[in-house]
Amino acid sequence: MAKRSGCGKIQIAQILARKDIILEEWTSNGTGSHKRNNNEKFEKVNDPLGKWHVKTRGANIPVDGPLLKEEARLIEEQLGETFKGTDGWLAK
Repeated sequence: MAKRSGCGKIQIAQILARKDIILEEWTSNGTGSHKRNNNEKFEKVNDPLGKWHVKTRGANIPVDGPLLKEEARLIEEQLGETFKGTDGWLAK
């Protein structure tokens, strides 16, 4: 694998050791095309919303954009945070 990718064995081992973290960051950033993670300001809402989403989809309940926005609004309300579930936020 190291020869094929042009990396050293240590780099490959480090990437494989962090595989779950890398995949989680990539999926939470949408397309993975962002160079920086700009979601820090939404973390207090995104983290519980992500858990809710996994639980809801695990129960085979369909989740769409308006439902995500409403759940995010409810979480924001519980946390007392200032948050607007805009289309831009939803796209990320």
